[in-house]
Amino acid sequence: INTSGDKGIELDVRNASSLNSTISNSSFVSNGDDGISIDYYDTSSGYTNISNSLFEANDNNNIQLRSLNDAQTRWKIDNNIIDGTNLSFGILLRSRQNANIQSALIENNTVKNSQSDGIVLDLNGGNTSQITNAVIQQNDVNNNGRDGISLGAYAGSGGIYQASILDNIVKDNGRHGLQLGVDEDASLSVSVSHNIITTNNDNGVSTYDTSTGKNIIDLGNGIFNSPGLNSIFSNTNEEISVSIDGDEIKAENNYWGDPSGLLPVETELNNSSTIDFLPFLSEAP
Repeated sequence: INTSGDKGIELDVRNASSLNSTISNSSFVSNGDDGISIDYYDTSSGYTNISNSLFEANDNNNIQLRSLNDAQTRWKIDNNIIDGTNLSFGILLRSRQNANIQSALIENNTVKNSQSDGIVLDLNGGNTSQITNAVIQQNDVNNNGRDGISLGAYAGSGGIYQASILDNIVKDNGRHGLQLGVDEDASLSVSVSHNIITTNNDNGVSTYDTSTGKNIIDLGNGIFNSPGLNSIFSNTNEEISVSIDGDEIKAENNYWGDPSGLLPVETELNNSSTIDFLPFLSEAP
């Protein structure tokens, strides 16, 4: 589906309907809006698998998937090539207005050259919206205009819970390699392990918390038993920026690009936040 003046595929599921769909072995190139846009509304539900397809130079998001107005959804996005120059995101998963993304697997994709972020999970206009059991693994996320991977709970009292980010290569992005943030009363809990995060144009990992909820980030030996084993090095500014309301980030057993570990010059600590990076790895795992 190429060079249409609008979206390549647009599906709206409404009025408590249910839809399970598979989109595979397809091409979405140079369409006038999103490559694929799927919205679930009004207590509707369903499962969608998007796999083995090419998304290139669509004018808005290459893939936009949204759960809205009390909908309940599950998503799998695997083995795609997502090559931007689009105006927005490579992959966007969004939950709004008391909806719930019950699970999401984003696996083994190449996501590159988007003008904004590569992979985005967010709550926006959230109320009690949730994203639970999201796994982002074995993706190559490079050369996107802003963040490589971004998780953000930006509104309401819901949250992104029990997310895992592992075995990804995140490099050469225009801002942060990994952005993790919460606002208002929202919460975020995420385990990060076995990633290579390098040569991004701002921080390797950037965290912030302006919420009254919980922000639990485990980069190694924290509450979610992350083994660490991340390689975070040679990013333009700090390797990690921590701003989580005075709490501590656990980030043990990682390689920071120096045999001496995480150097003070490579660390930004704000709002009395701290980081535990001991022990560290003296060479890449």
